[in-house]
Amino acid sequence: LETSRNAVSQHAQACDRLVGELRAEVERLEDRDRTREKREEEMKTRMRCQLEELHQAAQQDRQGASAQAQQDQSTWADQLRALNLQVKQLEGELEKRTGAAVAAE
Repeated sequence: LETSRNAVSQHAQACDRLVGELRAEVERLEDRDRTREKREEEMKTRMRCQLEELHQAAQQDRQGASAQAQQDQSTWADQLRALNLQVKQLEGELEKRTGAAVAAE
């Protein structure tokens, strides 16, 4: 009977050690999972921030390009008006000279 009690006691101690080791392993695995999840969340947050920055940069680029295009269009329109005015002035000058040349003949 004493031998059986010793055997049971040793078996119980071995089971307790095994349970302790298993609990430690479970805790280690849970810690590892929490660490991995935390890293994944941090990476997702960084990616969201980078995506937002890229989106804002693209918007600013589009706005800048649009403003530049409007400025260019305005400048070209001003230049076209100036050229049309010069053409009219030259046409007027040509008519005067042509009229003067005809009158001189």
